[in-house]
Amino acid sequence: MQPAPDCVQRRALYERYHAALRAYIDATDALDPLEIGNEFDHGYNLAMWARLEFERIRDNYKRHMQQHGCG
Repeated sequence: MQPAPDCVQRRALYERYHAALRAYIDATDALDPLEIGNEFDHGYNLAMWARLEFERIRDNYKRHMQQHGCG
């Protein structure tokens, strides 16, 4: 399969990938000023969910590039 020079789906997946990375970074940054306790635990859980979402979207992006020949 020939690589698609301008794949619209790849661009959309990349935008989601970048947004998910930004959300993960923001969630981990939000932990910095928190004291250990309930508030920290809640923030930590949010950061872990953001990490899982980032990893899922990253895997979708990579899978698309491999299967579609974009990149």
